[in-house]
Amino acid sequence: MVFMDYDLLKNKIEEALKTGKKRRFKQSLELIIVLKDVDVKELKNSISLITLPYFNDSKVVVFNEIKRSDINTESISLKEIETTSQNKRLAKKLARSFDFSLAETKLIPVIGKLLGKFLAPLGKMPIPITDEKKLNENIEKLKKSRKINLKQNQIQVKIGKEDMKLEELFENAKNVINQIVSVLPNGEKNIKKIYVKLTMSKPIRVI
Repeated sequence: MVFMDYDLLKNKIEEALKTGKKRRFKQSLELIIVLKDVDVKELKNSISLITLPYFNDSKVVVFNEIKRSDINTESISLKEIETTSQNKRLAKKLARSFDFSLAETKLIPVIGKLLGKFLAPLGKMPIPITDEKKLNENIEKLKKSRKINLKQNQIQVKIGKEDMKLEELFENAKNVINQIVSVLPNGEKNIKKIYVKLTMSKPIRVI
């Protein structure tokens, strides 16, 4: 990624952290990448998740026929799915409570029927479990993942919290840029601008 000045990127992240007004909550640091000469619809099929080296607090749940205790995250049983689906308030609460979900393949149609109207609008329909042996490995990978927000010609993704170490935020930002560049048809030539910002602050331009 020769087009990117790493020192400048780190300096701009530090500037965003120092100049951003403190709030009563821990703000996220966001990376914004403005694209050019790219078909966004095609790009959505190429990338929807970003894996960050210094991030592991995405909430993952697994839908199982019977509740399990041998996996590294919360298990939701078929009985719980059926009960929750009968209460609109609980169903909405469940949909908001996690970032990613996995499910046994035979439960996918059931979940779609009972909870689909709550999960689908949030982009949280479950990912089928295709390899039981790698289930915990995939759970841990999802915990380190972020969904990217791709609108028009712009990608926006949260890369950490303001109380994280500068080096960690920098590595996350660099990792995201590399992953994006790797799927663009013309690599870095498709990147027009890059910004960093805290949740409640104005964007600071990197390039």
